Amino acid sequence: MVAVARRGEAPISRIAKAFGISESRLQRWLKIADIEDGVKPGVTKANRRAARR
Repeated sequence: MVAVARRGEAPISRIAKAFGISESRLQRWLKIADIEDGVKPGVTKANRRAARR
């Protein structure tokens, strides 16, 4: 879903509806993916795990 949304070929609302999820959920997943991929600053899942140790 994230890959489809990143292509930008359709509005987020249409992509979310096609996959049967809410638009806000897809936007959150896109934000998380951007952080994980280093596109945007933030704490990655690996960093959160390391901080708990």
